[in-house]
Amino acid sequence: MIGTARRLLRRVSFFCMKFLSALKLRRGGAVGGEVRFSCAENEDKVRDIAILGAKGEKLAKKLLKKKGYKFIANNYNVPGQGEIDLIFADGAAIVFVEVKTRRSESFVPAEKVVHFGKQKKLFKAADKFVRVNKLYDRPLRFDVVIVIDDDGNVEVRHYENAFRPGKR
Repeated sequence: MIGTARRLLRRVSFFCMKFLSALKLRRGGAVGGEVRFSCAENEDKVRDIAILGAKGEKLAKKLLKKKGYKFIANNYNVPGQGEIDLIFADGAAIVFVEVKTRRSESFVPAEKVVHFGKQKKLFKAADKFVRVNKLYDRPLRFDVVIVIDDDGNVEVRHYENAFRPGKR
């Protein structure tokens, strides 16, 4: 998770620098006092999001272990395809878990965030994991764990078989 947070911070810093450079060029030099954009503030927000996400993944991992699942891997990254948050074995099945952590669900229910595009990326990353580890004969399952951390009131929900390849 730390590596993912560092990559995210580098990306935000890069875009902040590009944005401020473009702003500076448009104004013919110095960036005026009316600019209300702070790269440092955005880096802090990204860091907070990464910490919240890591906490959610830790809670999800703990829940699934308590249910008897066997931990295999976390943050399995396939460049250009996506990342699988957690991978477990449940009996013979390989379970790919997407963890969504939110401070609240007042804007959008967390379940709605695992949209079809995200599912496609998860399927591609899972396919790569299966091929690399030669797990062709094992049944596959895609679960979602929702973690809501509302100022210390933590709720964790587990949805088994939340979606399947080719199903919308």
